[in-house]
Amino acid sequence: MVHYGLLMGLALFTTLFYCVKTATFGAAPFKYTFVYWGLILTAPLLCATQLLIPLSPGERNTSTSLSSPREWLPLVAVYAFSLGFAALEMRDSVIFNMGGPYRWVVLASGLLCVLGIATRCFGAERRVLFLIALGVYGGLQAGTGLYQSRVDYATTYNYGQTGFLDTVAYLRVNTGPDEMIASMKDIGYRLGRSYFTTYGAIYGDDAALNRLEEGIESGRISFAVFTEGKGEDQLVMSPSLRMWVAEHCSLVASFGNYRIYHRRLPVPQSTASPNR
Repeated sequence: MVHYGLLMGLALFTTLFYCVKTATFGAAPFKYTFVYWGLILTAPLLCATQLLIPLSPGERNTSTSLSSPREWLPLVAVYAFSLGFAALEMRDSVIFNMGGPYRWVVLASGLLCVLGIATRCFGAERRVLFLIALGVYGGLQAGTGLYQSRVDYATTYNYGQTGFLDTVAYLRVNTGPDEMIASMKDIGYRLGRSYFTTYGAIYGDDAALNRLEEGIESGRISFAVFTEGKGEDQLVMSPSLRMWVAEHCSLVASFGNYRIYHRRLPVPQSTASPNR
């Protein structure tokens, strides 16, 4: 038999590592960290499966086997209420604020889960606490996911970033299929144009910086895209590039967190006035 204490300990330590790593990647709740969820969820799911199986012949007729719809209905109601509360009230405030006013909701479901695990050996009836905790947590996750599916900002990397689709639409209208832009991979891939990745130029790759500046000056790169406020390609991360862009480019469009620059054309010299 699996030792659930060790399994839950592994899940808790994995969750802690997940949270720490999330904080190092721009508060992104999914990118680079989703691979841990399988391990994290293994413990409660195995434990829940065990709870649905009577532990002894004397428990076969107890209500904890949850064998009839009447016994499942309270858990369904808990799940539905949690889903509605998350979708309509809590939304994604816990993610946006790294806690926020509704952190107690998530903590309460976690505490209920711990109580269910701690009391599962003392009586068959108390094991239902664990299933209620899973219902609350699952409903909160589903409700938050439903709300996220309808928002107009990023819900993966750089959570809350806006302007992506508008930026792509602007570039699609103002560039031809054979033109090149400078941007991060997501913009370039979605646009379907050739693109020069700006990440290296921003974060200390001198060769990439030189190629970027040369491409813009020569006109081979039609537009350069950076972000402000949220994003890994913010000009504030590279003061030298920021100064160069300010001197050689003009801001031609701004959508949400995205800024689109175009090479500043040289001002033609006026014809010298004849001497009188």
